[in-house]
Amino acid sequence: MEDFWYRVRDLITKRQLKLVDIEKELDLPHSTISIGTVRKSLPRAEVVLKLADYFGVTCRWLITGQDESSLDPKYVRVISKPQVMELAYKLSFCSTGIYKVVDALILFDEQSRKR
Repeated sequence: MEDFWYRVRDLITKRQLKLVDIEKELDLPHSTISIGTVRKSLPRAEVVLKLADYFGVTCRWLITGQDESSLDPKYVRVISKPQVMELAYKLSFCSTGIYKVVDALILFDEQSRKR
């Protein structure tokens, strides 16, 4: 997630902003950006959304560096929802067994939609 924080830092630098001012305006804990940069960890979905909205960029671009034009339209609709981003974040910590259950649910949903 180093690239995420690089993009955030780059936006801050280009706009000549101060970390403390951004954190205060977005109601983020002090040093959120500095600590994230050091830890190279992706923040919670609501922090990503706040930063994306603040800078006028998409969450997808902030996280991946890619814009939505390269995505299937059905995914563009989904990734713009903070709840989905939060679920994806939480799933990243799950065991393989949980992934298999989620995968089975998705497959079941796809098959039932075809009927």
